[in-house]
Parts: sequence; structure tokens; C-alpha cells
Amino acid sequence: MSTENTYNGWTNYATWRVNLEVVDDYLNSIVSDAHHGYVERYASVYELAEHIQTYVDDVLTDWESVSDSLALDYARVFVLDVNWYEIASHWTDELIEQEEDEEHEIFVSNQREADELGLQVVVPEFGCNVIVSRN
Repeated sequence: MSTENTYNGWTNYATWRVNLEVVDDYLNSIVSDAHHGYVERYASVYELAEHIQTYVDDVLTDWESVSDSLALDYARVFVLDVNWYEIASHWTDELIEQEEDEEHEIFVSNQREADELGLQVVVPEFGCNVIVSRN
């Protein structure tokens, strides 16, 4: 990829702008929610990319309260250039880096899952999840 076709290290302006203006706060809130017992899991970066794309469309349509407008049409054309996989991959890399840099809590649904991941139970909390730490 040549640098003349990129924008601030991203594939293009649309990818950079959507990540900065919409996705950044949203995914930071998902990470924060995980620390409070709410965890969403994605089987792959592609699945996360699809989720992000759906979320951005929900934002554009104000959760389907806007269905037809010139502004929505322009916004949808703008996001056609977004590299959803690049955003999802970036966030996946960020979370892996964060996990390696910090010792933090991981949520699992049961003891068997903790055992399979080589984790040790620390404190039961939030009723449905168990907080664990690396052995």
C-alpha cells in the first residue's frame, strides 16, 4: 500500500474518520462493559467487522428512526469506502496488546471454560460470570 493513498496510517479518510468519530467510543465502551460483566464474543475479525458495520449503519439511521433522507444517502455513500476489516483488526490488535501489557480481569461463563483457558478463579461476581486471573 503506498502512503499517498492512505490517511493518518489508515486505508483512507473514510476508514480513519469512521473509526475516530463512531467506532472508537463504542468499542471502548464494550471493553469497559466487559469489566462489568457484559461480554460479547466474536469468532473472527470478520465477524467483528460485520458487527462494527452494522453498528455504524444503526448510528447513521438513528437506530432505524431515519429511513430516507438526502443526508443518509450521502453518509451511506461515504461509508462505502470504509475498510471494516482494518478497523476490526486494529481493535483486535489493541485488545491483545492491552492484555499483554496489563494484568486485568477476564470473564468466563463457567469453571470448565476457565480450566480450558488455564485460568484460576479469583472472585465470583455479577451473578452469571466468574472473574478469573491467569495461573
